[in-house]
Amino acid sequence: MAMWYKSLRMRCFLTSNGDLYLYKRPWMPFENMEELRRILRENNAHYILAGKVHQGDTEMRATLNSVLSKIESDDFLRERVHFIQDYDEELGLALAVGSDVSINVPIVGLEACGTSFMKDLANLKMLISTADGGVADISPAPLFEVSGANYNDELKSLYLQMNRARADF
Repeated sequence: MAMWYKSLRMRCFLTSNGDLYLYKRPWMPFENMEELRRILRENNAHYILAGKVHQGDTEMRATLNSVLSKIESDDFLRERVHFIQDYDEELGLALAVGSDVSINVPIVGLEACGTSFMKDLANLKMLISTADGGVADISPAPLFEVSGANYNDELKSLYLQMNRARADF
């Protein structure tokens, strides 16, 4: 019975649960669409991008629209990536409990506190994150850390950590 259940279980990655700002870089997992597609396919996983763009943030809105266009043009990702824009407390609770891995990749030095990771850890989720905000205050940090000397290094680190988390499912 347990094996039957495991074969049907879909994994769920979650990112940007809250406000979508440029410094939080919610587009990072979509930089290498082939790698994201492979991770989702190999794990029978879905990816949830949830949050709100501030009304005056035209640059973040344009970035998000670009990501959503890429997803819409890809048959596989269109079925596996879900954008939820009406983020509220009720949805936040459901996502905190219902996803397996949380991805949080703000630019180090720009996240004031960051409390979403606390809900993630309280719900025993794997956390893939840069060491910023409240995450940086915990030692040892309970996460798969995304790091690098520059954006390309951080991007490589993100996919490495997504694969590590995938292996630990």
